[in-house]
Amino acid sequence: MKLPNLNLPKTTPSTPIKVFCDASRTEDDFSVAGWAYTDHNGGFLEKAGCDLGIEPSSIRAEMEAMTRALKALDDYEEVQHVKVYTDCKPAYRNIDLETWSKQFDSISIKWIPREENTLADLIADNYLKPSPQAPK
Repeated sequence: MKLPNLNLPKTTPSTPIKVFCDASRTEDDFSVAGWAYTDHNGGFLEKAGCDLGIEPSSIRAEMEAMTRALKALDDYEEVQHVKVYTDCKPAYRNIDLETWSKQFDSISIKWIPREENTLADLIADNYLKPSPQAPK
């Protein structure tokens, strides 16, 4: 699975990265993910998203969005502290932080209201919209 090539600025290992994740689905269960990275003060660093394909559950789509956003950080050794934010309570409760604690020195996840996750939502929704160049 090819993940986006991110252009994260160099950070110090002690600086946490915030990851805001969201997923969107169509009525026929086609799902997309969107996420945004910010610095510990909320300054925008990078955004990305991808198609998830057919995902029968919105909870699974949200969990996959978090997984993809965290996997995209694999190549950034300087990213050691991660704070993940999602507006999906079931995904928040079911993500396996123990698995991710092997990749990062510290990782936490927090549920936030939808109104505080608008950037990730917009990124995901943008992946649902057909490209103007797409054949009809």
